[in-house]
Amino acid sequence: MNAGTQLKVANVDVGAKLINLEGKISSNTSGISSNSTSISGIATSVASLNSTVYGFGVFPFTTPGLVDMTAINTASIVGLSTSIGIANGRIDDNDNDISSLNSN
Repeated sequence: MNAGTQLKVANVDVGAKLINLEGKISSNTSGISSNSTSISGIATSVASLNSTVYGFGVFPFTTPGLVDMTAINTASIVGLSTSIGIANGRIDDNDNDISSLNSN
């Protein structure tokens, strides 16, 4: 083992390895800080997307999001389809009545 300007153990410059490791730790610390900022931005974006998709309750009532609107629109389409079916049935009944009147 040498002590002085270099610290070697088993002919490996431990001092240089420590300096190199210190540089990597500093670089990783910077990377972690940058990643934390990115993760924070992602969390904000996810919250924004979540409120767009599901709605959010800032007011005493829930603001409808895409999922809510899709459910509402689906119910409206089903109701409309039912109404059209009923109207078609009445048209058929009227056609039958007209045919019957024509026969008489």
